Amino acid sequence: MRIVHSLALATVLWLAPVCTTQAQEYSLSWIGDGALLATGLSSAILSQVLLQSASPGSLGDIDITKVNVFDRLAVFGYSNALDVTSDVLQYTTAAIPVMFAFLCRLDQAAAIGVVYLEALSWAFAAKNLLKFLVPRYRPYVYSPLPAGGGPPPSEYADSFPSGHATIAFTAAAFSLYTFQTYFPSSPYLLPLALAGYGLAGLTATFRVVSGMHFLTDVLAGALLGTVMGYGIPLLHRAWARKGGKSEVELEASPAAVMLRVSW
Repeated sequence: MRIVHSLALATVLWLAPVCTTQAQEYSLSWIGDGALLATGLSSAILSQVLLQSASPGSLGDIDITKVNVFDRLAVFGYSNALDVTSDVLQYTTAAIPVMFAFLCRLDQAAAIGVVYLEALSWAFAAKNLLKFLVPRYRPYVYSPLPAGGGPPPSEYADSFPSGHATIAFTAAAFSLYTFQTYFPSSPYLLPLALAGYGLAGLTATFRVVSGMHFLTDVLAGALLGTVMGYGIPLLHRAWARKGGKSEVELEASPAAVMLRVSW
């Protein structure tokens, strides 16, 4: 962990000299962000409860020949060491946006943090909903478990899509889009893209070789994460172009009461 912290600090110090010009692209609103964050977080929590309480029932015989040809190209037994490695890679990738706390003014760093939390919550809820709607055996189910055992039985049918890939690619896409938005002329845009997507790609790779996911699982997670990582910031950029604030006006007269909300 000391190595990871040292690399993170070195990256921040390396990037800091170029971050002198800032554009206020993310503007928060009580109405818009309140609704987006509240529904995202509540959906994430409820979807997790739903997923944990769901019983997938019978998914048919555990027969590897029934798996599509593409996914059969990479089917592995369970490895706890590789599973844990994928956890570390996921959390490392998810922590990349923390750099904006050092690179941006306090108000913009706070706005970026809120937008990132919105993206993560919606990505988390979406992958849980897909896992619930599309139950699928994990690859390790088709192989004997190692002597030390494997994941709990409640996870055996949660293969599609990969949650780790979803979160990692959400972080990578969000980081790249946000950095490009605030520092469009930075020479470090390409290194950041390579680092973010490289870590996300490694996360997906280790989910496959650990026996936790098929190739289509991580590809679906990568697509879902990229959509969320870009989609939520794009929404806020649209708000920023209209002044970055939501306005609420209440007009009253003897004949009527009118509420006007502008975004």
